[in-house]
Parts: sequence; C-alpha cells; structure tokens
Amino acid sequence: MQVVTEESLYVDSLGAVGSGADTYISATAHNTRVILEAWGIAVDPLPTDLENM
Repeated sequence: MQVVTEESLYVDSLGAVGSGADTYISATAHNTRVILEAWGIAVDPLPTDLENM
C-alpha cells in the first residue's frame, strides 16, 4: 500500500505523469512548496514558464 498526499515529498523518484511532480523541476518546486508551507510561509505561485517545464 502506498499513501501519497499533497504533503508527500518526492525523494527517490519523480511523480507519475500528470501528478505535478513528473519532472525534476516540478518535483523540486513541489518539495520546496511543501517544506515552506510546513514552516508557515505563504508561497507565491511559480512563474508560468517554470510551471510548464
């Protein structure tokens, strides 16, 4: 059984296609957002050109 939530970090692999963490850039951005939000920091959306990488 594998539990994956929005708060999960990607550490050993990328996410599935369409997960929002299926590229190195998107997985890194996801992990950064999760960590910052856990610290209580409001995160601005990524610039569009980075979201599409």
